[in-house]
Amino acid sequence: MAQKNPYVTKRREQLLAFFQAREGDCFSARDLLGEPTLPIPEATVYRLLSSLTRQGKLRRFVLDGGGTTYQYNDARQCGTHLHLRCVACNRTLCADGTDLGAVAAAIGARHAFAVDAAKTVLYGVCGDCGKAGTPCP
Repeated sequence: MAQKNPYVTKRREQLLAFFQAREGDCFSARDLLGEPTLPIPEATVYRLLSSLTRQGKLRRFVLDGGGTTYQYNDARQCGTHLHLRCVACNRTLCADGTDLGAVAAAIGARHAFAVDAAKTVLYGVCGDCGKAGTPCP
């Protein structure tokens, strides 16, 4: 059976445009519900987040405390590189074009362990927060 095209609504387009305009930033459902530029009902926000994640338009990150954030997923292949998460501002960056892929390959070769790059996140402090003097915990 062929995959159905997603039902495109004004609210879906608003939410997707919000994420596209803030590429690299992560937002929880609560963040979105408090956003004045997104007058979208709560149930619709949750439904759209699930739908856009299934379609590959958003990436979902589970936080240490049990919360979840979402980030715009552009055409890059996030399964081929690691991710960097700032513990100060919660921004998640794609580490494409770096030697981190070689680190994952070395771990795999040395320990006979296949690293899932799409789910691997390194935690630290981003350059912006570092300039502001935010220490790494």
